[in-house]
Amino acid sequence: MKKNLCIITVNLIALLLSGCTGVIAVGNALDSSIPRKPFPDDGEYVVTLQIGNREPEVTRFRLENYYDAQGSTRGNYWSKRFVGSPSDERIKIKTHHAIMGELSLVLMNTQYIKKRDYPDFRAFFIESNGKTYWEPEDSRGVFFTRNQQGKAAEEFRLDYRIDIKYIPD
Repeated sequence: MKKNLCIITVNLIALLLSGCTGVIAVGNALDSSIPRKPFPDDGEYVVTLQIGNREPEVTRFRLENYYDAQGSTRGNYWSKRFVGSPSDERIKIKTHHAIMGELSLVLMNTQYIKKRDYPDFRAFFIESNGKTYWEPEDSRGVFFTRNQQGKAAEEFRLDYRIDIKYIPD
């Protein structure tokens, strides 16, 4: 008798909980089935990257607003992304370094770009040879990886200047 009562109680709790989130999930699923076209955000961004004495590399991009409809209990919402990307991905600027070889400077996501907190804000991190390098705020130009204990494991110096400008339409 006790065992049956426990099973009934567990099933009742599961039914109640799934019913609470089930209504939300059904609403979000219906909402996500309505097509919504993305529309352009105002202005253009110009990123100028200069490494050492080399000629500056210029990358231009625009943002667009899109409806991020995942049909999940997290909900659907309007968000920003780089024009042409499927979601809020990051832009990578590929370049070459004398010691490290091929580098990708990975810009921050669109939410940070819209804040326009640069150049004081660290605008990117670097990917090279399968590793990610970060730049501490107090040491301009020295990038490092972290080991499993969170300590700096490997570092290199990059003499660079980056400028991000917003040009309104």
